[in-house]
Order: sequence, then structure tokens, then C-alpha cells
Amino acid sequence: MARAGVVLGEYFAVVRRFLQPLGESPDLARLCGLGRAVLGGDGSELLSFLHTTRCCLTAHRAPEEVWEWHEAALAVVIDLAAEGATFERLDEEFHRDLVDAYEVCWSSGARDRGRRSRGGGREAL
Repeated sequence: MARAGVVLGEYFAVVRRFLQPLGESPDLARLCGLGRAVLGGDGSELLSFLHTTRCCLTAHRAPEEVWEWHEAALAVVIDLAAEGATFERLDEEFHRDLVDAYEVCWSSGARDRGRRSRGGGREAL
């Protein structure tokens, strides 16, 4: 299984790629702020990010592929919680993996790049 930070970093890029063409909205502005906070290391916003993303994906009728990424991200967070994560500040290695995977996935533009690792930036959403 891919490392947790890698899965979430790739998920952030997939979400951004899906929502970007939809234009500005209050929900998207909130999601961008939450994404920047998490990419900056603030784990306390991770659950809010996932919740807000779910609402946006529902409202904009995301395709199944995006929902699969959302489910993978939820699984990562559930596993982390079961292992005792507090989500106050992100673990250094987890945070580094998240940011690196996000930046690589976003800059590559390849939607399916992370799909192989799922089997797992500072420029936020």
C-alpha cells in the first residue's frame, strides 16, 4: 500500500483538477483555504477538507474516478485515526510525502498517475 501522505497528496491534485474548471464559488473558496492549511501542515483542517470536498463533489456530480480517490483518502484518514493520530500538526514525513506527491501529480497533469500507487504543494487547490 502506498504511504498515506502520497495518497492524500495525489487526492488533493485530483480534486483540484476536477474543481478548477467549475469557476469561483464560496464552497470552492472555502475548500482552497482548507487545502492550503493542510498543505501547510495544519492537520486540524484535514477532516473539514474531506467534508467540504464531499459536499463539492456531490454538488458538482463528480465522476466515479474522483469518488474512488475520495474513498481512498477517507480510508487513509480512518487508518491514521485508528493508529492514534491526533491531526493537530501533520507528522513531518507524512506532510513531506503529501506535499511532494501533490506537487508531482499536479505538475504532471496526469490524472491516472497516482492510480498505480494508490493500489496509495504549497500551491493549494
